Amino acid sequence: TVIPPAEKIAKNKLSSVTHSYLAIALAKADVVRAFIDQFTRIDETFSSRLRTGFIQEYERLKNDDLSGDELFQEMLSFATGGRADLTTQAAGLAVLVYYFEACEVFEK
Repeated sequence: TVIPPAEKIAKNKLSSVTHSYLAIALAKADVVRAFIDQFTRIDETFSSRLRTGFIQEYERLKNDDLSGDELFQEMLSFATGGRADLTTQAAGLAVLVYYFEACEVFEK
């Protein structure tokens, strides 16, 4: 079930700084969706493998008792493969927030 992002932000105890990142990245959800759709046409398992990877990493981090902004930052590191360049950070943030909005990761 998809819930409004503001409710999900509060429930996951994310700060106003993280909220700002989410707001910026939500504007790119359609780009991420198009990217995933395009690659899924080439490899029909791409979408499910990507989604599963994010869910498994989220569950692993939750089991390590991470929460709030710390959890979000670790998920962003996962989404970027630990790379710090701006292009990769922006792309990783967009994909992470795509799954956040779709309620695939973080508490609903």
